[in-house]
Amino acid sequence: MRNLVGLMLFIQIAVAAVSSSESSITLDGCESKCGNLDVPYPFGTSYGCHRQGGFMVKCDHSYIPHKLFLEGDDMDLEVLEISIQNRTVRVRATVWPFAAGNISDMVVKVVPANLQPYVLSTDRNSIVIVGCGFQASQKHQPNRCEGDGCCELAIPTGLTSFTVQFSWLDQNATGRLLGMTSTVVA
Repeated sequence: MRNLVGLMLFIQIAVAAVSSSESSITLDGCESKCGNLDVPYPFGTSYGCHRQGGFMVKCDHSYIPHKLFLEGDDMDLEVLEISIQNRTVRVRATVWPFAAGNISDMVVKVVPANLQPYVLSTDRNSIVIVGCGFQASQKHQPNRCEGDGCCELAIPTGLTSFTVQFSWLDQNATGRLLGMTSTVVA
């Protein structure tokens, strides 16, 4: 029988560079929407429309509705919501498959290296793991969770990546990481 394990990662990332006095108005001549999302300044989809240092976003018109992405050197993060008032950007991250029956370390890279203004928020983060026959722990951290259907790990603050170690309790189990959802905060 094949066990499926799902990991959902909800990540809030704080951006110190955005002040609460900033207006959520888009600059003149700049794209103000991408699909169903508003694109408020300091974010922008073209040069001259965004603040420097990680606020350039890409509107991908190949999707219907169009999708907005934070562009990274080695990965793009789909933007699900931008809230200037809360200084948050919520993003969807990647899906990682892994082999069961042994110990698998997985580096969960939250923010691309070139998006340095983004760090994990102090109060809106956790890893939620759904499945059976495994335990998960953060490498070099004392806390862990052992699955009886579902468990949750807190994520240390101020990080842009961390390592999760999966240990299968049933060595005959097979599984696959179903998905990960992230949240980035501006």
